[in-house]
Amino acid sequence: NEGRTEEAFKFFRELPEKGIQPTVVSHNILLRSLCDEGRWEEAYELLAQMDREGRTPSVDTYNILITSLSIDGRIDQAFKVLDEMKKSGFEVTANSYNPIIARLCKEGKVDLVVQCLDQMIYPLCFPNGETYNAIALLWKAKEAFLIFEKWGKRKNRPINDFYKEVIEVLCRKGNTYPAFHLLYEMTIHGYTPDSYTYSCLIRGMFEERMLDAALEIFGILEEHHYIPNVGHYNTLILGFCKSQGIGLAIEIFQMMVSKGCMPNEKTYTILVEGLCYEEEMDLAANLLKELYSKRVLSKSAVKRISMQYDLKESTG
Repeated sequence: NEGRTEEAFKFFRELPEKGIQPTVVSHNILLRSLCDEGRWEEAYELLAQMDREGRTPSVDTYNILITSLSIDGRIDQAFKVLDEMKKSGFEVTANSYNPIIARLCKEGKVDLVVQCLDQMIYPLCFPNGETYNAIALLWKAKEAFLIFEKWGKRKNRPINDFYKEVIEVLCRKGNTYPAFHLLYEMTIHGYTPDSYTYSCLIRGMFEERMLDAALEIFGILEEHHYIPNVGHYNTLILGFCKSQGIGLAIEIFQMMVSKGCMPNEKTYTILVEGLCYEEEMDLAANLLKELYSKRVLSKSAVKRISMQYDLKESTG
């Protein structure tokens, strides 16, 4: 890497001789290489050179510095760069704060993380999914919850809505496991997840191949006298169709019916499409015909499925 950086520097210095003026983008590429290698004096000299040449740093220039300084544990310097970025009139986004937050999380500095989040929100710089990830992934669930709780209380919205958003974002970003542990802490402190939150967890677990954990969620729901609804079962049936095959999906369907939860049109659609996915076209067509005759599938649903999977339509 160091050899390549030297080659890049040589090429960079030769550009003016060839009548080509280096751009801010080319400066940023070199800056990133220097920072990655911990060559801070040379990095600062490159910035000074940009200033002498009258080249204004870009948002990327600042973010490269902030990220590298944060990774290296130089948080005070990262904050100084952030302040300079603001003074220079650049729009600071969550991407500028996230590396600092990730480092503070790693060092276990709860109060500083909350202060940093407050500092973000004051100029209307809203945290994004990566901010949530930084907090949830780089810390234990208890400490992560403490941050979200303190931060949530400062937001001008119901705390339960905020918790719901955090869990949803983490699941969508492929971090369902930390979301599950975080949700546990939230429930201990009085948060009651709604149907949608549980569906997010179940869906996320299937996407991350955590099938046993998805079933465990159902057990937890029942232990807490929370009866899974048709939406939860549909998520579970769809997950098994995609990952384990139609056989296990049908077992979940049977369990659903035995527990008194009535399937809806979406449930039946998932089962028919599960058969199509396994190329059991004759079975799918027969099931489609039977479901239509029992009036549990609408004519429009049958038409859509028949056209999509090239099945013989049975609505006549």
